[in-house]
Amino acid sequence: MRLLRPESASEKKVSRQTYPRFGRTMEWDTAAGDAVLRAAGGMTRTLDSAPLACGKRNQSDDEDFANPHFIASGQGLPRPLRHHDELGSHPGSSPQ
Repeated sequence: MRLLRPESASEKKVSRQTYPRFGRTMEWDTAAGDAVLRAAGGMTRTLDSAPLACGKRNQSDDEDFANPHFIASGQGLPRPLRHHDELGSHPGSSPQ
């Protein structure tokens, strides 16, 4: 197994300030960390860029209080990209 290293200082900064979570978590695993991150100016978002919600009950596709996959990012980082955002976007361009 080979680990990839960021190529530039800006990529190193992003990798330290971004935490993708694609494994199983429940609200009680993430609520306190999400609150601290939001207070510090960051955000935890689902893969479709919606803020991670609490109080998820009667979910049709999962049990109560289960989290979807998410990405937590620090202050000043862009929202996670959706598939259609990647098409035609250029590095350094401003979000629409």
